[in-house]
Amino acid sequence: MKYSKTYPPIKDVKKRVIAAICALYQHDVELITVNASERSITHKLAEYLQKEFPCWHVDCEYNRYGNDIKRIPNTCFIEKYNLSAKENPDLTKDVTVFPDIIIHQRGTRKNLVVIEVKKNNNDIEHDKKKLSYFSRDYKYGILLILNVGRNNKVPELHIYTEGNEDKNKAQEWENDLKSALALLGYLNT
Repeated sequence: MKYSKTYPPIKDVKKRVIAAICALYQHDVELITVNASERSITHKLAEYLQKEFPCWHVDCEYNRYGNDIKRIPNTCFIEKYNLSAKENPDLTKDVTVFPDIIIHQRGTRKNLVVIEVKKNNNDIEHDKKKLSYFSRDYKYGILLILNVGRNNKVPELHIYTEGNEDKNKAQEWENDLKSALALLGYLNT
């Protein structure tokens, strides 16, 4: 694989990510409509992302950062499960994490996109915290909420850069995704 020497601009990343989501709807919409497992959906989405990013590796649940194990502070989990570090000192340690999809160059610290996929918007705060953390090491972080079972509801996108959610970018991406899916006949506008 020939590595990319530079990071693509965000407009290019947006175009390619939206194209991959549209391909998922065009070729595998039944995974969404029958409420298949999140792993089934992310696997297929990763295949379409690989076609859109041929000079990058696209991996599901990849737990490495360079040659090190990918870890985040356990505070994300402490808050999620209402746990107390005083009751369990192991909670102060970092934990290994497995992002749903990453676009990167294996064996390097060149990380383009980290993606978390949810089938609906229940319990997304934990994923938002993970993306806020991950997007410090990745150029872009994306939370894709498919809204499974909600007819003609556009998927939601949350975009992260440098550890912060960018709601303006997210709205722009959502509008472009909605238009693209509507052109394909998947949404009523």
